[in-house]
Amino acid sequence: GQDRSGMTIATLDYPKAKLTMEVPEAVGSWRLGACAKEPWTLDFIESIPAGGVFWDIGANVGSYTLIAAARPELEVVAIEPAYENYRALCKNLSLNNLLGRVIAFCNPVTPVDGFIWLHYADMRSGAAQHVVGDQRKEGFHQQQMLGLSLDTLVAWVSLAGPRFLKIDVDGGEVGVLQGAGDTLANPLTQGIMIEMQRPFEPQITTLLESHNWRLAGRYSQRNGQELPHVVYGEYRRS
Repeated sequence: GQDRSGMTIATLDYPKAKLTMEVPEAVGSWRLGACAKEPWTLDFIESIPAGGVFWDIGANVGSYTLIAAARPELEVVAIEPAYENYRALCKNLSLNNLLGRVIAFCNPVTPVDGFIWLHYADMRSGAAQHVVGDQRKEGFHQQQMLGLSLDTLVAWVSLAGPRFLKIDVDGGEVGVLQGAGDTLANPLTQGIMIEMQRPFEPQITTLLESHNWRLAGRYSQRNGQELPHVVYGEYRRS
């Protein structure tokens, strides 16, 4: 179907609730098939106990934000810096009457607070592989933004339930964790699901182990095929 703006609307592949989304321009079926794409992330969200707070860091257009927000016993925070993705995230929440259920930020999550450049790989909604950093990327559009550390954001958001972090930031995951020392040390933070670029996996595991986190699950295949560039790690407090 279509909404009033003429945008095509389709259903997310979540079996437990009917969740509709506008079809992203860049990778529509990829975002609408989020449960098939990352069944481990779906399991992670569904394992969060009532009263928990789901942090979707790198929410894109909101597939996993919607799934978490459809559980009224959870609090949800979504962070997405790319402006067209953020617009679609908010639109998708409104399509499902969930806009008031989610605290949504439009900024990069960085090691320290301050202005930084976001380099856009693709300007369309649903796109990914954007790069945060001060080094100019040839062929990329760039936008200066206020980057905030995860510790700063957690301090701002006064939600007291146990925290569960989903981190999917296309190569920026080390920077997110470097700005999250207090959050990682806090016993309220109880679970992390992180998409890791394969070269960064050892560094990420070492960093998390230094904060007394252990690898509880590693997901490197989809439909029996090894993922070429990324691996997903589920970490739990030791």
